[in-house]
Amino acid sequence: MPVADLLAHGYYKLTEGDYATTIRAGQLAWVPTLYLPPHPNVLVEVDPDPTEAILRFRLQRAGQQHFTATSHRPLKSINLQVTEELLAVKAKKRLVVVLSSGNTILEDIRAHVAKDRKIHEESFVCLPLYGVHPGDAERGFPAIVVERIQALMYAQFFHFPPSSKEENPVVYEAIGRRSPMLAG
Repeated sequence: MPVADLLAHGYYKLTEGDYATTIRAGQLAWVPTLYLPPHPNVLVEVDPDPTEAILRFRLQRAGQQHFTATSHRPLKSINLQVTEELLAVKAKKRLVVVLSSGNTILEDIRAHVAKDRKIHEESFVCLPLYGVHPGDAERGFPAIVVERIQALMYAQFFHFPPSSKEENPVVYEAIGRRSPMLAG
């Protein structure tokens, strides 16, 4: 029996207050999510312009020569340091579940650290939701995998039932998946 069937009062609740400005753990939100490939592409500057008025780049698969102090010159116009790279990754606006609270901000040091560093920049840990499609020709999780996810057989997946049985629910049946990280 799927875990969602054990919940007597529904799986989703409306958030209280102004949900658009007060993000909380457990809230659903539409955000751009990244597809991190196993071998990312970096943007490499072409025909360097000393004034940085026109920046041109080409895509190149990241290698050992990247993320070093000698891979490129610093680019002041986009605040790119010599030990940083620009990655080219695909992204899609996707429904996510917010897993974390907002950042801790200690006001007594804000003036000392917030000017140059972005340690107080808004950030949240989110779990992206991926669609479930019943047809064999459609993309998404196949039925047998969905059944196994509902039985809690995979540590990396979480089942989300539809928010209602109506034709266009707010949340369609979905699978939450831990996001991959780039390995060094």
